[in-house]
Amino acid sequence: MRRDGLGALPRLLALLLAAQAALAPATAHGATVDWERWQKIPGVIDVDGPRSDGSLVVAGSAALYLVDPAGKVAPFARGPGGYHEDAGAEAYLASSPGGTVGAAGCTFVRDETFLLRLHTPIGVNRVNAAGDESGSFANLPGVSALNGIVFDTGGAFDHRLLVSGRSGSKTVIFAVDCNGNVQMITRSAPALEGGLAVAPTGFGAFGGSLIAPDELSGKIYAITPGGVVSVVARPRLRTGSDIGVESVGFVPPGFTSRGGSVYYPDRFSRNNPHPGTDSLLRLTRRGKSGGRPLRSNVRCDSSRDGCVEGSWRRPHRLHVESCTGKPHRDPGRCADSIGPFPAAGVHRRLGDSGSRFPDPAGVACAAWRAGPTPAPLII
Repeated sequence: MRRDGLGALPRLLALLLAAQAALAPATAHGATVDWERWQKIPGVIDVDGPRSDGSLVVAGSAALYLVDPAGKVAPFARGPGGYHEDAGAEAYLASSPGGTVGAAGCTFVRDETFLLRLHTPIGVNRVNAAGDESGSFANLPGVSALNGIVFDTGGAFDHRLLVSGRSGSKTVIFAVDCNGNVQMITRSAPALEGGLAVAPTGFGAFGGSLIAPDELSGKIYAITPGGVVSVVARPRLRTGSDIGVESVGFVPPGFTSRGGSVYYPDRFSRNNPHPGTDSLLRLTRRGKSGGRPLRSNVRCDSSRDGCVEGSWRRPHRLHVESCTGKPHRDPGRCADSIGPFPAAGVHRRLGDSGSRFPDPAGVACAAWRAGPTPAPLII
């Protein structure tokens, strides 16, 4: 769910479809995973889903697409009543899971798509599930730009649509119900740059909070429904536009044991040090890694070229591998460590292992202990 801030040169925009991944038949615990350039999509900037038919909804430049489980790409909402706004801008989207907002007495329609509207009046647009009707859903006052959108699927925010926007040096968090009514959660959150996620209840003291990164400072924040902001972690990764922590996502039960996939839009940006490929990337299991199976109910994986690899090696201990560096010309180094983590905290100590990799993205895997089942966070 990674999203570049407005004005930054866009590179990789990620959706870690961990929270809602469509799971395939079971594979061996020892299987490895690898990135692939799955589908070419012009101007790709965001992806969400899956919809009720298993397809993903993908945003390009002023255009939407549907990608089915087999990888077939089809234009979506292109007719006279469809979506054609904000060409060239980073209008991120969220696909409705159909949550009911108790306080409003209504339900979001399943499979409708909600997109940031970056021109005046700033707000959110809605595209119906069939793609033949679109228009304004809500105006969001008091901000100069919008930079994040996600549905609350757990219910701590009453299943509303959460949107982040910039106001001076601060971030405003809005909650929008299914009737388009807007509540301001906070107007004083710190600057945020990156994709959003709502933590499951198993995420320790931050369960149910909105989790948001800032790629410029490297901090990961939690924002409660009452507007209280806390720092979750600050991974020891590079910081700055296009190289800092750019996205968050949560790994659901069975994600690796049943073959879940992660989808990552890689937008092309000319004259950028990390130009991208205009591809929807996919991370899936491939083959076997060898060795004995790990004793775990949760495992975080990523590609052989670095990114992230973490697993529950033994009770209350976490292995984390994190890589940073420049692509191709100056490969970076990987860092890893094994050690205990606190009952309500994240294990963040990383040491240099000297491994090399060609991927520019800095990614880390962290986990929170909450009873017998931790809720891993990918950042």
